[in-house]
Amino acid sequence: KAATIITVPEEDTQANPVAEKSFFKVYPNPTTGMFTLELSHEDLAGNVKVEVYRMQGEKVLNTSYSAERKHLFSLGGKPAGCYFIRVICGDKAGTMKIIMQ
Repeated sequence: KAATIITVPEEDTQANPVAEKSFFKVYPNPTTGMFTLELSHEDLAGNVKVEVYRMQGEKVLNTSYSAERKHLFSLGGKPAGCYFIRVICGDKAGTMKIIMQ
């Protein structure tokens, strides 16, 4: 299967790449299946939507939680490889790559 090439408009490359991820972190990364998502600020601990995708685009986790700054997740039973975790909290959204060993 041929690789897909995505072009990014010039104006989008001027955005601060650190700001996109700065409101949450995921650890441990790489993970053996269990990982913690931690929001960077207490005031962000409202409604949080979390989606995890395999590299091929298949959604393997879709959940929401509220009033927690830290939340434990499990990818137990999923194959090793690269995954993307998408976190939406209020008007903030970010994506991070996680490695499952």
